[in-house]
Amino acid sequence: MRGDVSASGFILDPLLVGPAEARTRAAELWQPGAVLRHLPDGRWLLELPTPVRVRSELALGTPLTAHGGGLLAYGVHGQPQPREVLLPHGMRHLLDDLPAADPEVDLGGLPVHRLQPLDLPIAEPEPLPEPPSPTLQLRAAAGLPGSPPRPLGTAGWVPRAVHALFALAVAAASVGAAVLLVGLAASAADPATAWPGLIAAAVAGLLFGIRGATRPARNRPTRARRDGNVRARHGSAGGPHREPLWQRLAARLALAGPAGPLIRRHHLAYLDQVRRAFAARDWEHALRAAVPLGGLSAALSLGLPRSWQGMLAPTPHGRHGGRALGVSGIDEMFRDAYQHAAAELERAGEIDKAAYVLADLLDAPTEAVHLLERHGRFHTAAELAEGRRLEPALVVRLWWRAGDHRRAVDVALARGAFAQALDRLGNTDEVLARELRTAWARSRRQAGDHLGAVTAAWPDPALRPAAVADIQAAMATGGPDGAGALAYLLSVDATAAETALALLDRADPELDPARSAFLEVFSAVPAATAAADRRIATAAVRGLARGHTDAAGRRTRDALTSRADQVTVADLPPPTTPPAGQPLRLAMPSGRGGQLPVHDAVAVSRGLILLAHGGHGVRLVRPDGRTVARWDLPAHRLIPADRGTHVLVASAAEGAVELHRLDLATRRAQRWTALRATRLPSSYDGNHLTYTDADGIAFAAVDDEPRVTWRELDAQHTLHMFARSATAMSALVTPPGGQRAELWQWDLPQVVLRRRPPAAIDRVRQAVLLSTGEFLADVGNEVRMLREQRWRVLQDLSGEDVGLLASGEVYAIIGTDRATVATGAYGELADLMLTAALRGLHAQAGLVAVWDAEGRVLAFDTTSRRTIAAFRSRLG
Repeated sequence: MRGDVSASGFILDPLLVGPAEARTRAAELWQPGAVLRHLPDGRWLLELPTPVRVRSELALGTPLTAHGGGLLAYGVHGQPQPREVLLPHGMRHLLDDLPAADPEVDLGGLPVHRLQPLDLPIAEPEPLPEPPSPTLQLRAAAGLPGSPPRPLGTAGWVPRAVHALFALAVAAASVGAAVLLVGLAASAADPATAWPGLIAAAVAGLLFGIRGATRPARNRPTRARRDGNVRARHGSAGGPHREPLWQRLAARLALAGPAGPLIRRHHLAYLDQVRRAFAARDWEHALRAAVPLGGLSAALSLGLPRSWQGMLAPTPHGRHGGRALGVSGIDEMFRDAYQHAAAELERAGEIDKAAYVLADLLDAPTEAVHLLERHGRFHTAAELAEGRRLEPALVVRLWWRAGDHRRAVDVALARGAFAQALDRLGNTDEVLARELRTAWARSRRQAGDHLGAVTAAWPDPALRPAAVADIQAAMATGGPDGAGALAYLLSVDATAAETALALLDRADPELDPARSAFLEVFSAVPAATAAADRRIATAAVRGLARGHTDAAGRRTRDALTSRADQVTVADLPPPTTPPAGQPLRLAMPSGRGGQLPVHDAVAVSRGLILLAHGGHGVRLVRPDGRTVARWDLPAHRLIPADRGTHVLVASAAEGAVELHRLDLATRRAQRWTALRATRLPSSYDGNHLTYTDADGIAFAAVDDEPRVTWRELDAQHTLHMFARSATAMSALVTPPGGQRAELWQWDLPQVVLRRRPPAAIDRVRQAVLLSTGEFLADVGNEVRMLREQRWRVLQDLSGEDVGLLASGEVYAIIGTDRATVATGAYGELADLMLTAALRGLHAQAGLVAVWDAEGRVLAFDTTSRRTIAAFRSRLG
């Protein structure tokens, strides 16, 4: 009999193949929980707990299939009884009556070696250096003392008397409001017992009214601003300080009551003094007592603003504005005065005072940055721009001009701002643009992304000679990066045209990713000679018409068509759109398990798989499992770069994570640092590792001086889950004081927060999060996906227990003997038949690797819908 069969057992014949070979075959087919029994005729029966798929003609023994609770020899017709095996010629045996077989393996003469740990425990990691907090103090730079001798609105006995009367009026209003509220509530309950409550309310209202009337308005730095060393670089943090609800409600009641007009006149008198100070150009008092416009919304205050006495540091939160006063129209009242003051101060050479007016009083930090830049104050301008979270491209350019190139590169890499900074420069400063391009190319080269280095340098002809080495390095790696580098090589050496034509003419679906990468570059970078360019463009258009490559966009096709031979183009049919790919039907490798435990697996290319074996080190293997290279590094997680050949190898021990940098091109590994991280990503951008710790989400520079260059969120946010891919990042977060979790979603590499919708996570038994923001949850009887604030049922469980895995944009729903691999955006990718429990999933650049608890590994290409590797881990 021939064909595939799902075998639940095997018959082995030691008389036919010999006892040694029979023992070898039994060991190869063995599974945890398997039972080996003796048949009366001397053969062995191996019963497996989990069926395996085999070719019957290639099997190591006669396959037995499960049937009616018993076992049936393959090719035999009949109905076995439960716990019975039915063999050829009608032979039947009860499985439980068969004696257990002894494989007769004698271990008595072997020496016993007690294994000791090879690696020392990871030492407690030192915290990475945080980004420097802004030290910008425009008030101090402007020469303004920290505290005035006598603030406006408090000089003389008349204002003090008015303030005392004002306090009494507010106290009376507060007493009336409190008595009214408590009286209504008590009378509704029991009028006879209302008096004690009314007296208590009157006393509380009196005390609060006096305190509220005499307390100056909040105009001092909040705790968030005082903690600038942690939060100054946070892109997303908590909101400003808010007064308690009862204080805000009482203030509004007082303004709405009889004391309201008196309070407003008191505020207007203060504002009139400030306006007169500006008119008299008394900058000493005017700038210190001025009410900021815009800024953060502050709680309503019954008292007067207090002169600013804190450190003026430009943070993402800014300052509380004049909305704290019970007066409307403050912006219209002071905007012209502030703008006029800024202009006069600039003409008088008081640049820091003018910047203070623009940044803190007018809430126009961009104008303040431009003013400082016009006058050569690049360092101050850079600190202000970064502190107020202005456009990253502007921050990069200012730090570079200030001479702090390292900080400029850190910001550009963390925020993906190199391209934007160069676009903002345009043709205004060729020297600065060249320096930025050189730094960009260098950073991509250090990350192992040689094609990215060429892409960064190529627009500047002066940098192209230095990019030739990167072209050669990228071509040596092969794959899509090598094909893209070939297109750049054609622009300087037309003799490479034959290689390009061979790539375009071969009708091999496995070359589609390489062809797409080549066409993407070639459509924008012509060949060195017109003849070579026309030949290659014509071959590319012909291939698109035949459907060899379906990833070329309309812009790419139009560019190639305009450069191709027009006679040939006229005779070609329009490009066809291939049908949508069907989900793959895959099966994990059958037979016995692997020889090494697999903790992580990454398909780094279509011909190489990187495996993490825990204490057994790291191995780079071919699709059949043969070892190409190995490194003796403890490895539990693999974090590959989005582009290039670099991988971070992580070894975890009680929360401390030790990381090594592995360069697959040079085969060299070196220790990078140790972290106290709570969650690690499945990939990184080659220059920055994004991870979570007790203070939120950190972006750490992966170079010889590990340091945190940027942060999102902070310690006040409760971070439940985190996911990242090359283009997106998401986190399940409970904000400070929040009652409901939110799904925060960022675009990468710019780190732009796009949305933060609420997410109900009640009744969730287990869940995973995708980098694109989809939230998958097992709610007991079904698996659901939350996407764009809508729940969708993915699978009805019907009482079956499932597992959930996720990596980047890919997830897996794992059943007893099958698993579904899919993405949130494109649906199901593969239906996978399992041999043992699926342990992990790792998606990287269109390649997905999965592995089970017994060391079997399978990898497939989501673009070509083909299996690229299937093997069992092995020592050799």
